[in-house]
Amino acid sequence: MVNHCEYGLDVIARVGESHHLKHMSLKEIHEELIEEGVAISRRHVPNLLRLYLAMVGARTLDSGAVQKRLEAKAA
Repeated sequence: MVNHCEYGLDVIARVGESHHLKHMSLKEIHEELIEEGVAISRRHVPNLLRLYLAMVGARTLDSGAVQKRLEAKAA
């Protein structure tokens, strides 16, 4: 589970993949999650999409650049 998030990485990944790979709207994603028993408000789906994008962005960054930014924040 991500800090300050009530949903696991599986739900976050599902939201992101549904939006980007299946081209589903946020409303459609919300409806699908509700049908499958995931208790989530419609307003929370965009938050999970932002978390997904942040995780994907962090994963695709050059590790050297990430290391430099982390070191700068620690200083």
